[in-house]
Amino acid sequence: MWDCRLISFVDEIAPPKGLLLPKNNEQPDDEEVEMAERLIGQMTDRFAATEYRDTYREGLLTLIEKKRDGVKIRLRPQPQREATEQRELLATLKASIQKAEGKRKRDLAA
Repeated sequence: MWDCRLISFVDEIAPPKGLLLPKNNEQPDDEEVEMAERLIGQMTDRFAATEYRDTYREGLLTLIEKKRDGVKIRLRPQPQREATEQRELLATLKASIQKAEGKRKRDLAA
């Protein structure tokens, strides 16, 4: 059975207060639409579920087995992530699209 969960816990949902969300009647400009279409096109590919492994689940089961066997588990501290400015996000997205387009052109030429 295929089970895809993107958000599992309430703390993964950001409160809308303070987010830069578009107004109800606000439409994206042509550049944003074009960028979104290019990004979707670059990310579109055939999908074969057998090519992927659930490494998160495997690691979690290993951790559970260790705890069950009495092994003391030491957690590594996780670095604090910083919020990204909207301008930085757009520039990063554009750079990612350009990089992917270059790779796709090289793959097609090969």
